[in-house]
Amino acid sequence: MYFKEFLRVRNVLLWYVGVLVVLTALIEIVALASPESMRTNGVSPWVTLFGVSGFFAAIVATTLGSTLAQENNHLEVAWTRPRSRTNYATALMAVDTAGIFVAQLIAFAFIMAHYAIYHRNVHLIGGADDMLNSVRFALFPIALYALIVALSASLRGKAGLVQGLIWPIATTLAVLAAVPMPEVWHRILVGINLVNPMAYITYHDHGGSQIIGMLPNVALAVAALALIAVASWLVATYQWRRLQV
Repeated sequence: MYFKEFLRVRNVLLWYVGVLVVLTALIEIVALASPESMRTNGVSPWVTLFGVSGFFAAIVATTLGSTLAQENNHLEVAWTRPRSRTNYATALMAVDTAGIFVAQLIAFAFIMAHYAIYHRNVHLIGGADDMLNSVRFALFPIALYALIVALSASLRGKAGLVQGLIWPIATTLAVLAAVPMPEVWHRILVGINLVNPMAYITYHDHGGSQIIGMLPNVALAVAALALIAVASWLVATYQWRRLQV
């Protein structure tokens, strides 16, 4: 019943892996040709590398975010089958979510391979909040995906507008919230950023404690991203099942 979405996710992942292979090959050619003195030494938190892989997965998330909007082009067929509209939309999103998580694991494997080849003198270390940070970085692309689906669920043929604008708008809002400005505008931006996944991925280590954007700890950032994902799913499925053919 959802084979079409599996095929769509598979095709996106195949293109994604192909791009990563080419990108990694180019990086390794440049890196291996550089002097030994240019190679990074020291230590690096491995969870930060997992966070970087989350950005690659977010690209896949953006690509897959039009899933319900694409279904709007043939609702007459989609809704004549004997199944709940909510369950159908949820199943499509679940398939996409699994694909996004796989994309993050693939990117992390490529990053680790690069470190094994080029940064052999770098020791990857762990920290006290590695588990929570791993969950946070895994939730970021999923929350971004769910938000795109929620914003485009009722659109027909215009999901690309949401997919194209989500990154510049979300990034700009997250940056502006950290820029000094009049209190009233700062509060407005903070309020808007409550539903902005970009606002919960900054990673600072200050005196051994984690500072996550506008939140005091990693656990709250994890909760916020999970809430964005769940709320976006609710909004998306509500909009989609109310569409008229």
